[in-house]
Amino acid sequence: MRDVRAVIIIVLALTWRATAASGQTVTVVHNVNLRPDPSSEYTPIRLLAPSEPPLTLLDAAPESGYYHVRTSSGEEGYVCMSRTASVTSPTATPTVGCRSIHPTPA
Repeated sequence: MRDVRAVIIIVLALTWRATAASGQTVTVVHNVNLRPDPSSEYTPIRLLAPSEPPLTLLDAAPESGYYHVRTSSGEEGYVCMSRTASVTSPTATPTVGCRSIHPTPA
């Protein structure tokens, strides 16, 4: 019985985490790259224009200045916070720009 409770608690916690940003969207206000990771180190998936339909916010907490989003066509990635406008009020800190991560020469 104890194992069943533990499994139920884990499933509920994961479900809550997955829906934490439910209903929140982000609008592209300037051309912005959709990236596979929250960094400019990797090649972009594609360029998003302001004409893009609102993006679904997957995680309300930004990572390194990037929002984790899904496009209307189902592509998942990261966009720079400073190039977007939040439609709803995610629990995020003010925009400070995107941090680029580059390897340091040895």
